[in-house]
Amino acid sequence: MQAGKLRVLLGQGFAIVGAAMLVSGCVSASTTPNSTPTMTPTPVPVLGKLTLAHFPSDYNGEQALWLCEGWAGLRGQYVTEVEKDTPYQLDVWFSGPAWTPLFGYANSLEHDIAYPRLTLAFGQATDPMFASIANARGLDHSCAGVY
Repeated sequence: MQAGKLRVLLGQGFAIVGAAMLVSGCVSASTTPNSTPTMTPTPVPVLGKLTLAHFPSDYNGEQALWLCEGWAGLRGQYVTEVEKDTPYQLDVWFSGPAWTPLFGYANSLEHDIAYPRLTLAFGQATDPMFASIANARGLDHSCAGVY
């Protein structure tokens, strides 16, 4: 099974478990101070403006923020690449040095029930078979804290 498909399947499983735990009261909203974004994303044609959410000031909150800030810096190029590249070319691009830290942040969040939507959206947007403008918008929404 391709790594991207496995990430999507795992992300969907974590999203279901996380949602069930949230609904059942097993977890609660964080009361820790928020990590403030250190950048203002540039609007991108097709995707528009991105506003980054404030994440909890803990290790995973910072990882989520860094993932979203990294995404904010790559989304303009993402639109161009998705519109012109084959899945193979996208796979090569996603394997490049600009994406390496983002995959690291996403991997560190995979088991945190606070971020199932973010990790799922990232997995869908960066899977060469599923990379699309629609999935980029889904990642934008997750980074903005819109669910």
